[in-house]
Amino acid sequence: MDNDNAKLERIKKSCRVGAKVTRIIMVVMIVCSIIGTAAGITILTMGPKYDAMAIATGNEQAFSSHGSSFSVLNMNMDLDSVKSDIPALQEYIDNCPLAASHGITILITSLALILAIVLLAITNATFKKMSESDTPFTPEIKKRILITMIILAVAVGLTMGLGEGAIIAILAWIVTSILDYGISLQQQYDETL
Repeated sequence: MDNDNAKLERIKKSCRVGAKVTRIIMVVMIVCSIIGTAAGITILTMGPKYDAMAIATGNEQAFSSHGSSFSVLNMNMDLDSVKSDIPALQEYIDNCPLAASHGITILITSLALILAIVLLAITNATFKKMSESDTPFTPEIKKRILITMIILAVAVGLTMGLGEGAIIAILAWIVTSILDYGISLQQQYDETL
């Protein structure tokens, strides 16, 4: 009995730590998404000034995947194939291709960060619920974990590829199967008391 209580306390402690870590990561990601959104909007509003500055400083390939192994984003989209029925938008793309490419890429990255923040918020809530619960093997916690993993699988599938999303979906199935078994064992344990 004491061994079981010690194990549950370790799980609760891990969940409290997990909640704190996800909260810290969320704050950092919120700050980054705000900075990214502001930078993307600033670049888009600068338009021709941004293109001129990038070309003058030789940084038109900034953050590009070409020529640097430290690069994260390929911000030089091929905007030649992008056509708009809105004349003002098409003129902007034609006159400021670097500002359009870089600004849009940064804004899309900020949107991805916002999705990650939502996933972390759900994960944080799950950690909190687990740390407050008598046992981690409840249908409510299983449901929260499953929802989080489904959202993650869809997000990864849409952004990184269907193969990676499928792997996470399979992991979600495995985790829920383990949780089903844990819930069953917990019910048997509770009935014996």
